[in-house]
Amino acid sequence: MVNKEMIYIAIDSGKSHTKVAWYERNNPKNLIITDAFRTAATSIKPSDFFNSGTVIKYDGCYYDVGHNEVRLTSENSKLTMTHELCVFTGIATALVDLDMNPKETQFIKLAINVPLHDFKTDKKKYIDQYKNKAVKLILNKKPVHFIIHSVDLFYEGSGAIIKNTTTDIGDFYVIDIGGRNDTHILFSNFRPVKNRNTMTNNGVLPLLQSVANELSAGGYDYDIIDVEEIVKGVKPKPSRFDEIFSQYAKNHVGRIRNQVQTFKLIPDHVTIIISGGGSLALKPFLKEEFANEFKMIFAKVAQFDNVCGGLLQLVK
Repeated sequence: MVNKEMIYIAIDSGKSHTKVAWYERNNPKNLIITDAFRTAATSIKPSDFFNSGTVIKYDGCYYDVGHNEVRLTSENSKLTMTHELCVFTGIATALVDLDMNPKETQFIKLAINVPLHDFKTDKKKYIDQYKNKAVKLILNKKPVHFIIHSVDLFYEGSGAIIKNTTTDIGDFYVIDIGGRNDTHILFSNFRPVKNRNTMTNNGVLPLLQSVANELSAGGYDYDIIDVEEIVKGVKPKPSRFDEIFSQYAKNHVGRIRNQVQTFKLIPDHVTIIISGGGSLALKPFLKEEFANEFKMIFAKVAQFDNVCGGLLQLVK
């Protein structure tokens, strides 16, 4: 059977986490539901299931998706198998939450977040990769069938302007800090300004890796996840953590400021919007760097700005 009612789903598969958004009961008048998991997918055998988290079976193979691992890479494109598996897993996660009939094939109206450069140059590649794709998979023993009926692309940073402003008048400069990259976009009256947008490599993961390396010099091995959990208060702080983190964070924010300065913004005319999951650890340093000069808005749900904005665009 085929359920031809469109299911609205938006996905942002970032360097660190994949974020998913859908409407409660698939009704755009209801609340937006979100979920997130690591952007990671590893081929496994059935004997490995016990030690795995989210397991999917797709195209005859088993994958552990979202496992607790971070790998730094210089690759910016999302046209990879890992991102594809995370997109499919995100769709399946939403359909299971919506309690869709597993015997029906669901029609998906999908919004996908892509890097700014890819949005400018590779739109067709993303649409060709996903549009009309018929997918059958098993998510944690639950069968899911869907067809991606349509694909809307939205670029990193665009969700922040939708989620964090109440007016479409004025100039807003979005700094969207992700895992690997930071995206900078100047909007005027809700429209991106030509030659005032870019993406650089000042995402938060290299910062966390540098802090982990410094801490590891003390004799105990730290990794990115350890530093993340220390920042969140999940793990206790080792000695000198605040000093080390502050040193690297200030340098990191300084590089972000250098990019802002290249666009020669007029502070009295521009409000800076800080968004992206990577901004959460840097908030006090960003505030110290910019607040005396610019009006600032810090996204309340920074990690999910892009994906929620993408979902809102789907039903306009």
